[in-house]
Amino acid sequence: MAKRAPKDERPFNPIESALVERVASRSPVYEPRNTVLPETPDEPSATQATALPAIKRPAREKRVLLSWEEELALQRLLDQLTETLQTPVKLSNALRSCLILLRHAQGQIVDCAVREGSLVRPANNDQPGIALFEHRLASIFQAAFASAGKPG
Repeated sequence: MAKRAPKDERPFNPIESALVERVASRSPVYEPRNTVLPETPDEPSATQATALPAIKRPAREKRVLLSWEEELALQRLLDQLTETLQTPVKLSNALRSCLILLRHAQGQIVDCAVREGSLVRPANNDQPGIALFEHRLASIFQAAFASAGKPG
């Protein structure tokens, strides 16, 4: 049989009103989607060198389809990184790191794309055409990353 709480005991409330007020009073923490990371000067000040930018995690989910071979190769890479760095490296960590690279090299990517000329994206059912299209994009990214140098 269940026990009854004493009449003078305050009922359990996992969400206290003060917490609700603090959360409700905060402004949104999301950045606009198409922002570019600001470039830092060549010699950052002492405060810039020690302070990291405010990290805001995305609220949107993006899905991608991988072949079985792609998924296995990607998981092998993540496992190798986990073993080498001696810390777990998850797919989300790797993808967000790749986004940092893309944003860092954004100008060079556009420049390389201009030099490449126009591409035509094949239909979804043209798997060999999609593969060639993606290889051409990869070559644009690779050339842009090489000319962009290390991210700051």
